Amino acid sequence: MTRPKVEEDASALRLELAMVRAQLRDQTIKLMEASRHLSEADIAYESNRIEKCVDLTEETNGSQEAQEGPSDVESTRRVISAAQTDLNELVNLTEV
Repeated sequence: MTRPKVEEDASALRLELAMVRAQLRDQTIKLMEASRHLSEADIAYESNRIEKCVDLTEETNGSQEAQEGPSDVESTRRVISAAQTDLNELVNLTEV
């Protein structure tokens, strides 16, 4: 009679383990989804910042060239372009 009780307890423990694994899998999926949404929000925020920088650069292009010289303006454009490239790479990574 002890043997059936042990087998019954083992079956109950296996069932409980399966349920815990399913809950853990569900929580992991939710965590990954939340992480993806956070990444998308970060990317959107950085994209907006880059667009504002581009707009400001275009608006002040003439005055910057007069004050700083064409090379400084071009340097700013290169930095913005590099940031946009990095942002596009982040977007591609989060879509995978």
